[in-house]
Amino acid sequence: SYQTGQFLSAAEAFHLLEIKFGNNIDLDDDEESTSAPPTYWEAKRGACIGVFQQVIASSFGAGNTEENQMALNTILDILS
Repeated sequence: SYQTGQFLSAAEAFHLLEIKFGNNIDLDDDEESTSAPPTYWEAKRGACIGVFQQVIASSFGAGNTEENQMALNTILDILS
């Protein structure tokens, strides 16, 4: 989805993976993680940055400001 510019979909997908699997990853035999693996967070963060870059790029062209606002609100919800 990165090659086709579907950063918002990727961010939402990584967010769901982080929620579903984040608290069930064993760090070692005796401990359980209380946060998602760094790979989910890093991938989600990268996808959110991609959304932000798309919004910035479209704001200098003939981009749809309503869609841009929705995308920014979605990534802010995902990151919070």
